[in-house]
Amino acid sequence: MAAWGILSSIIRWPLEKLHNLESSSSSSAAESNLEQEMRELEKTMKRIQAKIVDLELEEKYKRSESENFWFSELKEVVYDAQDIVEEYGYEVLPSKLKMAKESSDDKGKLTAKENCKGKHKVFDYTITTSLDTSVLDELADKVKKIRVRFDEITMDWEAPLRSAKKVRKRKGRHLAKHPETGSLVVESDVYGREEEKKILVKFLVPEDDTNSARNGVSVLPIIGMEGVGKTTLAKLVYNDQRVQSYYDSTGWVDVAESFHVVGLTRKILESFLTDKVDYEELEELQHALQQKLKGKKFLLVLDDVWDDNFTLWEQVKTPLLSATVGKIIVTTRSESVAKVMGTPRYGLKLNVLPFDVCWSLFKRIAFDGRDPSMLDTFVEIGLKIVDKCRGLPSAVKVLGYALRNKDDEYTWMDALESEMWEFDEGKDEILPARQISCDYMNITGLRRCFPYLSLFPKDTVLRPGRIVLLWMSQGFLQPASRKGLLHPRGNKQAEEIGSDYIKGLVKRSILQPYADSDDAVFLEDDDCPIYAEAGETYIMHDVFHSLAQYVARDECLRIEDNMFDPSKHRKIRHLSVNVKESDMPVYLESFQGLKSLRTLFIRGQGPLCRASICGSLADLLNKLKYIRALDLSYSNIKELPDSIGNLKLLRWLSLVGTDVKSLPDSICNLYNLETLNLTKTYVSKLPRQIINLTSLRHLLLYVSCVRLPSGIGELTDLQTLSNFRVSSQNGYSQLGELNRLAQLKGCLSISNLRYVNQFSYVPNSEPLKSKDQLETMRLCWGHDDKDCDFVARPVAEEDHDDHEDQEYYGNSKGGKGDEHANKEMRLLEYLRPHTNLKMLQIYDYPGMSFAKWVGTLSFSKLVQLWLCRCRKCNFLPPLGQLHSLKLLHIQEMDGVHSVGHEFCSSSPMVKAFPSLESLAFVRMANWEVWDEVEVGDFPHLQHTQLHECPKLTKFPQHLMSSVKELSIKGCAGVSSLLKFD
Repeated sequence: MAAWGILSSIIRWPLEKLHNLESSSSSSAAESNLEQEMRELEKTMKRIQAKIVDLELEEKYKRSESENFWFSELKEVVYDAQDIVEEYGYEVLPSKLKMAKESSDDKGKLTAKENCKGKHKVFDYTITTSLDTSVLDELADKVKKIRVRFDEITMDWEAPLRSAKKVRKRKGRHLAKHPETGSLVVESDVYGREEEKKILVKFLVPEDDTNSARNGVSVLPIIGMEGVGKTTLAKLVYNDQRVQSYYDSTGWVDVAESFHVVGLTRKILESFLTDKVDYEELEELQHALQQKLKGKKFLLVLDDVWDDNFTLWEQVKTPLLSATVGKIIVTTRSESVAKVMGTPRYGLKLNVLPFDVCWSLFKRIAFDGRDPSMLDTFVEIGLKIVDKCRGLPSAVKVLGYALRNKDDEYTWMDALESEMWEFDEGKDEILPARQISCDYMNITGLRRCFPYLSLFPKDTVLRPGRIVLLWMSQGFLQPASRKGLLHPRGNKQAEEIGSDYIKGLVKRSILQPYADSDDAVFLEDDDCPIYAEAGETYIMHDVFHSLAQYVARDECLRIEDNMFDPSKHRKIRHLSVNVKESDMPVYLESFQGLKSLRTLFIRGQGPLCRASICGSLADLLNKLKYIRALDLSYSNIKELPDSIGNLKLLRWLSLVGTDVKSLPDSICNLYNLETLNLTKTYVSKLPRQIINLTSLRHLLLYVSCVRLPSGIGELTDLQTLSNFRVSSQNGYSQLGELNRLAQLKGCLSISNLRYVNQFSYVPNSEPLKSKDQLETMRLCWGHDDKDCDFVARPVAEEDHDDHEDQEYYGNSKGGKGDEHANKEMRLLEYLRPHTNLKMLQIYDYPGMSFAKWVGTLSFSKLVQLWLCRCRKCNFLPPLGQLHSLKLLHIQEMDGVHSVGHEFCSSSPMVKAFPSLESLAFVRMANWEVWDEVEVGDFPHLQHTQLHECPKLTKFPQHLMSSVKELSIKGCAGVSSLLKFD
């Protein structure tokens, strides 16, 4: 890992906060002393950061043990300094809150320097109101001790600086991190790639050579994760006699670390000439290469390409176009490289090898020449070792050669239980290769994020939302202060940076799209709706997971029913625990000495004495004051201890799937909290002072079952508010509070809209129309509780009453409900969302007709739409003109008797539902006629569902006969005409 770059990023964040210290006339000597100590700390850390710049070549050479120890000590102090800066910020924040409350409405915001797009607030840390003197003295003492430690550790920089200078003098001679690849291969050493070789040879040597002159230059990328055998396959094909005899010139270039146009062009030219060239200028190199290939047929292999810069690739490719026929094979682990350099229809995705092929390869290497009488001893262990390699031939080879001449069972068992790069053979072949994957995470934050994934068990199915928020809690996603042509918006939000990091890991094949597997481990609380595409899931190959563990071994630890020795792991900062819950109290007690812990995941297995863990947890939270992320999901606790309020730096808290019914008031002291996940809990209301948590960005609630306190609109940084429940009672949230929540994105469900009155919002303000990052919206006039999939719910005070429902909604014949219907139509108009919306659900709407925006052409991105239990509506809106709509579900529209052309389109010239694939009508009690469907309407309809529409007798039979899947139940008139049973 680029250790100095990581350390530099760790130190940068507290420095940015310390930079906001300003001189002030403090009200006490203690305050002045603390501010002075903080400024001195800032100076010390700036000096250290400047020195670190000189040490960023550390990754280029092997550090001595003394240098490793020196670096480790410095990193520990930097972490401690970060803790104290954040703790100082926490102590100052309450005074800022008090000032905000005392100020007038137009000035009643926190005096914070913040960006307008909802980024992390950076506070002025000057003390503005009196704090407890003992707290100030304690903080000042901590700062002084940290400065002393910094001075002691950095007293002698000479040793690491001397090493760095030696590296510079070598001029790169010993700095190669990547062992260059040649084109030679022994075909008998290659297993299981016969089909892939046929595909490549067919691409390279056409059966009909008469058309070859028109082929020009084409590219075929071989894509696959590291160690899967891309280079080996390319060598196999490159050396095939048919291929070599077909081309006039062949060349092999190991691209690896550099995609510099001049250097790569020189390498390509030299590969065709099999000699060195003296040209220095790009113009000379391109001209020589052009002349070499003009009118010829050439084959070029570019091995291990990383750079996906289209402009660079175009410059490299230009002189190659002079050839009559040119074929280029590119090996890469990056999908984006393949898209830039290759033709998508030709890309070859290389998968892992089957177990039997790996076993054959392992036997040939490890058992070759071995006494047959000894094989039985090692076969069983060997099978397990091969299974551990999970289809990677490079891993099979490393372990096979490591055990080739080993005749003792202990060594074989050690190989099974150890990581492959702990062997001498593996260090040269596996670790450097994996190391390059980390080195090419050229964003320092990404290099910090990757090891953190070791906290999850192998084969865990990972969803981006949860991972990004956890990274954010650790401060890994700090935005760089850049703005310009390539960064017109300036700083990105932390969530956006995290999303980019996920894409970066996918691009490098470290994370791969999840495919169904019996070995997969699901974390049920993963579906965090900060992304509308919540279906995205990824998994990390075992070898990369092992690498993450190896890299993070000093900071991250996962305990799974194995013994834990606190004395050996006192510096651990991130801990994941998954043990029998009967053993959990003992483990929790042993964790009390982990004073530096920043992450704690607690997941139990089996029955538990709940009182025991609650008591142990309360004691533990009193000790671990620097926790940033706490996961108690599915831990069977019934209550959250008051000591949760001691976690001053806590940013991420998950109680998913617990029996917790209420939150202690002390949770309102967690001023740094950014994510609170209460899904699948029994919590029915939030503490009133929750509105003090001004850092809160993601509040995940269980459907509509949680009542929000009045003032929730004060949390202006909220991006995720999964459910907003309107209340009829004083002291709880009203619809107008949504106006202030300008940063909402992803998914939003608004329930109990029946309680909105004409005075609870400002007319013509349309609070949702400006929220362009909302992609999914649910509007429900009733209680969503009846749609909950978690049956063991407590009964809230406002839970619906069937008699009240009947009185409120009235019926389709008019009467008392008509006055309500007109008001509700105006309300629906008021709730018009932004046209970026992708999914819309409307439930229990009591109006007689829909607002004009429902079904308008401007909602061109809408893909899914549900209209359910809108019983008084007599007509359906013109949904046929929604060009992107793929799924439409209409249910319990009792007022609808007829569906005609108005449903398809407002214009007879427009074909209806051009993209619709799935259509459902369910429980339409009074629906009789469906007609005026024109030929050409519904061109892509594949699935149609007609359920419990007993009066329907007229319908477009030609449409029914053309769909791929048709489900009809409880529709006697339809079934008889279509001759269904």
